[in-house]
Amino acid sequence: MGTTWSLRVDNPRMLPLDALRHAVQSALDEVVAQMSHWDPDSALGRFNRAPAGSTHTLPEAFNDVLARALHWAEASGGALDPGMGPLVALWGFGPNAVDDDRLPPDAAALAAAHARCGWQRIAHDAAVRTLVQPGGLSLDLSGIAK
Repeated sequence: MGTTWSLRVDNPRMLPLDALRHAVQSALDEVVAQMSHWDPDSALGRFNRAPAGSTHTLPEAFNDVLARALHWAEASGGALDPGMGPLVALWGFGPNAVDDDRLPPDAAALAAAHARCGWQRIAHDAAVRTLVQPGGLSLDLSGIAK
C-alpha cells in the first residue's frame, strides 16, 4: 500500500520472532490483496477499474473496513472520504505519483475529478457484502485500511 512496516519487540527472547514476522507479513499481505489501490490486482484495484453498474462481492475484511470508512465519512461530513481516489491521483499522490515540480491541477481538471468523487456515490450493502461501481469512482482506503 505504498509503505513499509516495522515491529519493535521489547524482549525478543520471549517470542518466536520468525513466526511473528511471518504472521505480521501474512496479515499485511491480506490487507494489500483486498484493499490496496497500489496493487491493480487487489479487490479494490479491480473495483476501481470495473465498468459502471458492475456489482462486486467483497471479501469480509474489505467489507468491514469500507463500512467503517462510510460511517466516518458521514460522521465527519466527508472529512474522511474513501471515494476521493480521482482527486488523490490528480494531485499526484498514490501509485502513479510523479516526483516533480509540476503545477497544481487547473480548475477544469479539478472539477472533472471532483464530479467522479464522493462517499455519497458509494453503493455498498454491508449485510450482503456487495459494492456497485457507479462509473468512474475510485476508492482509496489508505487512510483507514492500515
